[in-house]
Amino acid sequence: MAFRVEAPDVLELVPSKLTTETITETMIAMANDFVNTHLANVGMTAVSLRFVELFLAAHFVAIVEERGGILEAEFAGARELYSDIYESGLRSTRFGQQAIFFDASGTLARLGTAKQKAEFRIV
Repeated sequence: MAFRVEAPDVLELVPSKLTTETITETMIAMANDFVNTHLANVGMTAVSLRFVELFLAAHFVAIVEERGGILEAEFAGARELYSDIYESGLRSTRFGQQAIFFDASGTLARLGTAKQKAEFRIV
């Protein structure tokens, strides 16, 4: 299946040191598969699906490049501080949040709110 976006589209949103080949073969491919799996049959327009794929690909690049999101940066001291300043999953980057926004079906928002089970032991 053809991708809805290309690497230059993603690079306009999030600067990256990744090659366009890596962005296409990994980040866009993951976003495309995710959109095809979860959103292709929920009645969204082709334009909306393209926007979701674009922002998901940017989300995946940001996870690699920014490790979630830049909280602080310095130039002269060459200091950067990264943090998951939002939430987990797609909400962990501004791009994932935009993908959720463009998903009129609400599917992405629901995927991120599934209750997780955990086990707590006291030793």
